[in-house]
Formats: sequence, structure tokens, C-alpha cells
Amino acid sequence: MEDETDEAEGKAGVEIFEDESIEERRLKLREIENKVLAFQDDVESGRRKLGTGESLMRAVQQYRDKLLRKVFYNSNSLQSV
Repeated sequence: MEDETDEAEGKAGVEIFEDESIEERRLKLREIENKVLAFQDDVESGRRKLGTGESLMRAVQQYRDKLLRKVFYNSNSLQSV
């Protein structure tokens, strides 16, 4: 009986950790998308310039990819230490 209780508590702890991880990841993704939208607004308003021959869609996607690599590469390298 006591083993079942310990096992149930252990599973509940893992679920809470997973929920926090999911929420943390959502927050990071939301922050990235806010930065991407701000970047796009800056380009569209002329505050930022695109490279010669570069399309807005491509620049926005490259910026998003850069932020994703930066955020998730750093978090993965910290977890493996």
C-alpha cells in the first residue's frame, strides 16, 4: 500500500515537472514570436533595412530561426552539464 502511494506521488511530481517544462517552453516561444513581430514591424516601417535582394518573408524566417537556435541551444547545453 505504501509503495503504491510513493509511486503515485512520484508520478505526480513528474507530471508537475513536465507541466512546468511545457509552460516554460511556451513562454520562450511566445517571447520569440513577439521579437519576430517587432522585427517585421521594424522592417515594414523602414527602421530596419533588408539586404539586397532579400525578401521580407525570408528575413523574418531567418531571424526566427536565429532566435530559436539561440534560446534552445543554450537551454539544451545547460541541461547536459
